[in-house]
Amino acid sequence: RIKKELGNPTREDMRSLLLSGAYKEKIAAELEGRKIEYLTFHLAKTAPFFIGSSIDIVGEAVRNDVSLPPNKTGQGNLSTLFLQGNLSQLFQALKEQGLGILAERLLWAVLLLGVILSIFLAGEKRFTALLFLLIILYYALLTGPVSFPRYRLPAEPFILLGGLWGLVRSIEILRHKNGHE
Repeated sequence: RIKKELGNPTREDMRSLLLSGAYKEKIAAELEGRKIEYLTFHLAKTAPFFIGSSIDIVGEAVRNDVSLPPNKTGQGNLSTLFLQGNLSQLFQALKEQGLGILAERLLWAVLLLGVILSIFLAGEKRFTALLFLLIILYYALLTGPVSFPRYRLPAEPFILLGGLWGLVRSIEILRHKNGHE
């Protein structure tokens, strides 16, 4: 629609500096009043960076190479199903992916929870925990809404170390409260 309003410019015209200002103004006007929708879109489309399955990506590459059938739903990726509100198809797609992929997704979610917990439980090492979180967020924001689990690779050491540290620290605190030393 925006392209039509600008007179259907070509791809090269859209990249030109002459149209870039007009294009930015149209985009800004389009987003005005829809900031929550825009934020929801970005959060949902960045989710694969955090909880996407690396196993699934490798499986897709193998399926493409040896002509195995793709997943049965064919309804788009999980974040698109979530944004469309197709929860039944979302759960069906998760079910079809299998236990291994679901377990990997849960592992990443638990590790990210550990990273968040590490900030609150870090005590004197709070700066390190915050630094880990900032590095993770930097890579997540760098990929933007076009996110795949493979883009997580540079952040994985920080997710693993920060997440495990936060989880171990949480367990230590719980054991100490229950009288187990």
